[in-house]
Amino acid sequence: MNEKILQFSNIGTPNYLIKLVGHANKSSLSIKELKDYFINISIDNRYVFDGGISFLMYLDIFILDSSNKININKVYAHFINNEKLLIEKINRLFLAKLKESDLFKILFNESTMLYENDGTLVVSNSAFKFKYATIRQLLLDFKVITKHSYIVKNYVIMDDYKSYFDNVEISKNSIKRILTLDELKKLQKIKNSYGENAENFVVDYEKLKFKSHELVGAIEKISDFNVSAGYDIVSLRSNKSSVIDKFIEVKSYSRSPNFHWSKGEVESAKKEKNKYFLYLINRDQIDNPGYIPLMIQNPYEKIFKSSNWEKDCESWFFKEKA
Repeated sequence: MNEKILQFSNIGTPNYLIKLVGHANKSSLSIKELKDYFINISIDNRYVFDGGISFLMYLDIFILDSSNKININKVYAHFINNEKLLIEKINRLFLAKLKESDLFKILFNESTMLYENDGTLVVSNSAFKFKYATIRQLLLDFKVITKHSYIVKNYVIMDDYKSYFDNVEISKNSIKRILTLDELKKLQKIKNSYGENAENFVVDYEKLKFKSHELVGAIEKISDFNVSAGYDIVSLRSNKSSVIDKFIEVKSYSRSPNFHWSKGEVESAKKEKNKYFLYLINRDQIDNPGYIPLMIQNPYEKIFKSSNWEKDCESWFFKEKA
């Protein structure tokens, strides 16, 4: 890693680097002339971008000609007219260079990273000590990492960039971090909102599917007033249904399908058989037009008794014998 980059207080935001590349492309300028152009100009509520030019030179996007004027490297010139692709290319060039450096192992290793149960790759703030704070800010600005939703001073590696960390020796079964009470409360609040959003989505989805059915008004969420039913929503199996005959348990997930299934829900699935449906809602796609959830009929047979799904018991109930 070029140690000079670490000496800067601010490499720049995506908007700044886009403007920097755009202005450099308009005319032949020296480093000082290009730097002076952006003095006292506010971009993303920041005024100081002392490392942007050096950073783009480090990535070989900027190169100097024989007159010490900045030119755009022809290899990357076609990215100039597409801001999204330009930022994506900057991210990948930087991560590739970082991965080749000794600094990569200092920042990202078993003591600073862990996998959560759903495959989320987490990096601790301890990775970015002292002079490495510039790297953290750059990764945040360019959305390579984002703040963890409930664990303070932890960050999540975005899925598009997880492949750069494949060679980091991190146990897939990392010991779970002990959460503070506030973090537990925040986590539970987030999980509740995920569940509620998913259930509301399914109610709307089912009502739209059976909008012409005389019993469409009977499609409803019952988990608001009966949490022990073993399912969340009652609906119809087809337009030929003459009574409510579908019982839907809704689970929200991110990335790959995973969920917790309570004893009561499993027993309901076993009892209702083909009337019981498990709807798995991908919260990363739920807002996409035309999104269709994963719907599994008779999940007791297709999931609970299947070898295609991994089961992990996370708690046991104990009662002292009389």
